[in-house]
Parts: sequence; structure tokens; C-alpha cells
Amino acid sequence: MDRVGLDVVSNLYRFGEAVAGSVEERRSVEIIRGFLEELCDNVEVEFVPVTSWSEQLCTLEVDGYRVRCSAHPPTESVDVESEAVVLSIDDVFRGKLEEVRDRIAVVTGVEDPDDVAEATAILGGLGARAAVYVDRYEAYRRVVVCSYAIPNYVSSSAAIPAVHVPRSALKLIVRGSRLRIYVRARARRGHGMNVLGDLFGSREELIYVSAHHDHWFWGCVDDLVGVAVALGVARDVAGRRMRKGVRIAIFGAEEGLPETLSPFYWAVGSRMHVLRSWRRVGDRIELVLNIDVPYGTPRLAATGLEALGISRYLGLEVDSYGFIYDTFPFAALGVPTITIENFEKVLSSGIYHSTLDDIAALDAATYRGSLETAIRILRLVDRFDAARFADLGLLEAAQQLVNRGAIQSIAMRGVERCLSYGVSKEVLRVVNSAIFGYAIDRSFLTRPGVREIGGVVPWGPDTVEVPTGMDIKGWRRAYEKALSILNSIYFACRGS
Repeated sequence: MDRVGLDVVSNLYRFGEAVAGSVEERRSVEIIRGFLEELCDNVEVEFVPVTSWSEQLCTLEVDGYRVRCSAHPPTESVDVESEAVVLSIDDVFRGKLEEVRDRIAVVTGVEDPDDVAEATAILGGLGARAAVYVDRYEAYRRVVVCSYAIPNYVSSSAAIPAVHVPRSALKLIVRGSRLRIYVRARARRGHGMNVLGDLFGSREELIYVSAHHDHWFWGCVDDLVGVAVALGVARDVAGRRMRKGVRIAIFGAEEGLPETLSPFYWAVGSRMHVLRSWRRVGDRIELVLNIDVPYGTPRLAATGLEALGISRYLGLEVDSYGFIYDTFPFAALGVPTITIENFEKVLSSGIYHSTLDDIAALDAATYRGSLETAIRILRLVDRFDAARFADLGLLEAAQQLVNRGAIQSIAMRGVERCLSYGVSKEVLRVVNSAIFGYAIDRSFLTRPGVREIGGVVPWGPDTVEVPTGMDIKGWRRAYEKALSILNSIYFACRGS
């Protein structure tokens, strides 16, 4: 990592956990804003209504012995004591829970931290008084827990108090007969912040380069390194100038929480930004280039035929599709997006949303590789219109959908026919928003480790569309979804 990138991470790291709406966030924003003001033609700060959450104390008491814990937001202050029952995450999802009512459930074997959210909803529905999750590492962790598990817009809250302990705490827990959980935490209305820096170009097109500054615990990989890369891009652009304008968008509240909590609790800052600014800049956006959880060898998450084509042209592999990132609100409106990431490695290494995401997780090669990849993509899109790469993207999409099923074949035939009449940005926006989306298998409430899937026509029978929560149950509903895609594409082509 170069000296400037290291200084950025170090200066933000010293504030510790920086949740949207907190004092630590305000201090971080001042540093980011000062950096951008030295490089950009215009800098502004957007305020985002949020529910700000903070933990002051979390302890678990077992027969008079106390161990530290971490509360899962939005758990608030609580003092609960009860008999404990130890069970595995598989037991929770399989419904082997006869003894949890009016007890504290101690859950082991959690491989995917986000299973904590679904498990807490299940346990709360069955009358457990609280949940304690034992980590597979010697680490503390935070996952937002809601009373609903499907990531939609329904108003929600914490189902029951939920806390996390490192794996060494299990030995103490199993020796005791009763547990006491004491949490002092607070949720309040506040404002998070987005920081926007514009580097003007000679043309009206606009390329977004984004990352998020809010984080749980130390947040080095998620996402202080991403912030450093985005600011490194700003330095590169300021030193050479480009034909197209570049907007450096350092979003807040990516980890949450919206003013009214719902199971779709993340990407709050970017969603609010798109909502407010779309009419002013939406037609000008050429590409959104996001950096989030870069770790090890950079990989790409992409949405939009143009983004798939750009990735293929540069020989960069796309392995996911970005529902969990700040690109989501742009992608939902058909804007091509690319995220430089390695979420799967962050998840498998135990870093995700944990105290392991500290300064020791930093890797100079990751920073350099991510910065070089971002600059390559940026220069290509500055030289050529993104729509030029749509045909390559269509080829990539078609290869991904080989033998996927009838619904995917129907949708792609419609896309191919539409684009054969010519390609415009307006048509591509409609096509992208119609065929790129997100779903989750309906089994996610009955087995752990089931994640959202995204990409080209991800819907099928027995899936749930996210974040809307629409249940696509059976082939009839799946074909109805395919027909709605074709109708959108048909009208877009006729309008062109």
C-alpha cells in the first residue's frame, strides 16, 4: 500500500467503530471531505436520515462469572436471566426446538454469520427469551437481526435480544445452569452522511466511483480499504483529467440502518442519494464503479450488459452480482455497475463484520491490485461509450444461462431480438432493470447457508424475489415473471 493509501486507512481506523449518525462517523467524514477538497472541483456532504445504534456494554454472566459479548443491532438495553439450552444452527433451521420457550438459546456451528438474522427470527417466533451465538473464531461479530427474515420493506424490529461471544466462551456456558445477559445499547434517530466529490470533464457523461465509510468494529477490509482506493482514483483523475466527469461518492449507512427499520436495512446512504439525485444526474451516469470488501485477489460483481461486456473485454472474471453492495439502487434502475470485491473470501476467512477485520487484515497487494483494476476500468469507459460493450455483455450473459431453464431461454430470446434493432442507453436501461435481479431460494428458512442469488434472470420456481419479498411459488408464477420481463423489453424496443 502506498503512503497516501496507508495514511487514509490509519486516520480512519483510529476512530474505531463508525456507525451512521455517530460522532465517529462525523470525524471520519471530515477527513474524507478534506482529502477530496484538495483534489475535486466541487465537494458536498449529503445528510441521510437513519436510525443510529450504539453499544456501550455487553456482558454474559454464567454462575457468577462474566465474559464480554457483542450485541447484534438493533438490540437495545436489556437485562435477562434464564436457563439456557445449547443447540446447533442446524437444529434451529430444522425445527428441533422443543425446549427453547422462555429460555436463552445458545447457538453453535454458525458458518455463515448472516444466518444469525434468520435464526433469531425463528427463535423469537418460538418464544425464546434471547439468543447467544458462539463464533467459530475467537472473535466478536455484528449482524442486524429483525423480526422478519425476508429482505423486504416491511417495518420490523429485533425479534429478541441477540448477542455474540467468541468460541472460548462455550466452555464456560456449558458448565453453568443459568445465563444472564446484560446489554446497554441505544437506538436513536439521527443523520448519516454521504460525501460527494466531483471532478468535471469536458463531456456531460458521469462515472461514479464509490465506497462506504461506515463500518462495524474496525472495518479495515469492509470498507476502509475501499475508501482508500476510491480516493486513490480521485488522485489519478485529478492528475490527468478525463473527457467524462467523475463523481467520487463515499456513502454512509451502507451497513444500515434506515429511519424505519426493515429487513432490507442496508445501502441506506446510496439508496437515499439515488432517490434525491436521479432526476438531475440519472441520464448522465455511464457506469458505477464500486469498491467494497476487497481482499486478496480482486474479483468483480457486475450488473448490466455493458458492465459484463467491459469485464469480458478487459479479461476480468465476474463471479457475483452485487445485491449486497451500494450499487443496488443504481442497478435497479438499469445503470451498469461493477464492484471490485472478494466477498466469498472475506466470508470464509471469518473477517466479515467481526473484530478480525482489523489492521492486520490489510494487504498492500490488495490495495494496489484494486486501484489498478479501478483505473483500467475507468480509463476504458472514459475512452469509449459503455453501450459499445453491450453486445459482448449479451454474449457473456447467454453463456451463463446455457441449460439454466425455459424461463431464462425465453427472456434471453426477447433480449436478443430487441437489441437486434439497435442499442441505445434508454433501451439498455430498461433491458438491464428487467433481466438483472435478485432472488433467494425458498428453503432459506429451513436450512443454513442459503444466500441471495443475483444476475441474469435469477428467478425460478420456488424462489422469493428480493427485496420485494414476492413469492414465486411454482412454475405458473415463474412463467408470469418471465412474461413480465418480455413485456418490459417489448415496450422498450417499440419506444426506441
